[in-house]
Amino acid sequence: MAKEQLAVIEMITNMILGKTNGVSKVDFTPQKIPFPENLPYEQAFLRATPESQGVSSEKLIHLLSNLSASPYTDMHHFLVLRHGNVICDCSFAPYRSGIWHISHSMCKSITSMAIGLLIDEGKLSLDENIYNIFPGKVNPLIKIFRPEVTVRHLLTMTSGVTFNESGIVSGNDWLESYLNAPVSAKPGTEFQYNSLNTYVLSAIVSARTEMTLEEYLRPRLFEPLGITRYLWETCPKGITKGGWGLFICPEDMAKLGQLYLNHGIWHEKQIIPADWIRESTTKQVDSIEGTYGYGYQIWMENRLNSFEFNGMLGQNVIVYPDLDMVIVTCAGNNELFQNNVMLDLIRDAFPQEYQASEYALPENPAEYHKLTHLVHALSHGPSCMPQIRRGGWAKKSGYSRSHAIYPPSRLTTSIPFSSSPSATSTLKRPRLQQITNFFEKSMFSFPSIESAGVATAPGIAPWATSFSSRISMI
Repeated sequence: MAKEQLAVIEMITNMILGKTNGVSKVDFTPQKIPFPENLPYEQAFLRATPESQGVSSEKLIHLLSNLSASPYTDMHHFLVLRHGNVICDCSFAPYRSGIWHISHSMCKSITSMAIGLLIDEGKLSLDENIYNIFPGKVNPLIKIFRPEVTVRHLLTMTSGVTFNESGIVSGNDWLESYLNAPVSAKPGTEFQYNSLNTYVLSAIVSARTEMTLEEYLRPRLFEPLGITRYLWETCPKGITKGGWGLFICPEDMAKLGQLYLNHGIWHEKQIIPADWIRESTTKQVDSIEGTYGYGYQIWMENRLNSFEFNGMLGQNVIVYPDLDMVIVTCAGNNELFQNNVMLDLIRDAFPQEYQASEYALPENPAEYHKLTHLVHALSHGPSCMPQIRRGGWAKKSGYSRSHAIYPPSRLTTSIPFSSSPSATSTLKRPRLQQITNFFEKSMFSFPSIESAGVATAPGIAPWATSFSSRISMI
């Protein structure tokens, strides 16, 4: 890893000195296109009142209010399915409905789906040594002394490989660097979150199919689910990034959650093997302190048999099988990982003891009107775009989730509802701290965090001058 660390240090030093011309070690080609408004789009789910699906409008009003009011959330979109029907769909100004969002690590779970399909097709096994899959990429001398790293180790984030997100800005061949990097812990023994594990899973799909991950999944997953408006970035070598870089619409995120809720069946067709869903959504290893464990690129949740596809800053597909419910969030929160305020507000709304009615509740037009009015107010209210502030995103939330203890400063209350059009003025809309701060903190500490912030940025040069001018603030 020393080579990659030296390369990053050299890059940062040059930025500090103002030598930004050609500072990037990675060949960059812009990939993001304008949002494809004109592509045909399948809206998969019917809309229904919450009461018709056994949930009260009042509960959703309270949850939306708290999510909007919290100083630790910056909501972009919120969607709830029950029994396969949308009972709440809210965009938060200035983010309009029907557009794609960056998913960050949420897409790791989609890469896991591809691995399940590949195994089902007999083209891969969980216990294959990854160094045998890429024989030409590994130094023969290094391979002699290297412990075996399997596909299972990649899926469970237990590979122990030290080449992580900080290294990908140092060169073009991420796969070769990963395969020749040191191993810091015995594979299979220690959870070390590393997005390059997922990237290698994507490379494995390409090695076994001669297609990119996106090309492989298009006829097997995206097209059957009617997912057309998406973009998945590739690395300089043309390999789909796998662990980040996917732009996708919230309702399409909900389709993925509903697919897993339905044990892999979509329109009476088995899309993902049911056995793979069962195994991948079962806790395989202990994960980050304060979280509930990790499956195959999928995080466990607090309710019985519940799980989530999770991306940093608040991109989530939460699946509650016992409630027959899927919750989708897109956000720009100031907390990176799974122990965060936004998720705890959702958990507080649907605690373990909560049981939604299996039968329709009596319709409540007054409360449903309040809910629709609140959704309209949040969607069309005044936008207060983020300001660049000193600081950065927190890696830990600073409270104990296991005991549900919130410091006084983190307590939130429901927004008083008013039927007046001026109600939007009461909606407190705190905003996230900017990406500049993330670079300032992460690039110096070389953390094993998600690489989306660096890797999806449009090259180094555009933000290098800003970085240099702000370096004195660190």
